[in-house]
Amino acid sequence: MKIRKQFKIGLFFVSLLIISIAYSCKDQKQTIREEINLGIKATYANEWKIAIDHFNYVISLDSNNAEAYLYLGRTYMGKRNYKLALKQYNKSIELNPKFGEAYRSRAQVYAILGDKDAACRDYVKAEDLGVENLYNYTKFCR
Repeated sequence: MKIRKQFKIGLFFVSLLIISIAYSCKDQKQTIREEINLGIKATYANEWKIAIDHFNYVISLDSNNAEAYLYLGRTYMGKRNYKLALKQYNKSIELNPKFGEAYRSRAQVYAILGDKDAACRDYVKAEDLGVENLYNYTKFCR
């Protein structure tokens, strides 16, 4: 009888722990989504430092967030810092090799830098991964 009561108490505390972890994860996911949206908004307003801070905060919460690296790269593109943009896109692709938008964005940097072959490879890859409206970029690549 005593063992059964102790088991129920232990089960209760384990259940509370699982619920608190699940709630914490949901809360963190919501925070990440909000921070990414704030970063995107700041990017559109050319508020580069604010955008970078939001995306870096997301990365501090989840260093495997390919989307945060993508948008961080886009922010550096806006600042015309193509070297840092490439670095972020590379990290995004490393984390998620099937992230078509990262390939499309990296292709834009390669095109700006004059590396037509690399740009074509990435535009075609992005198109293969489902990114739409790239025909004007890929029609000369195949």
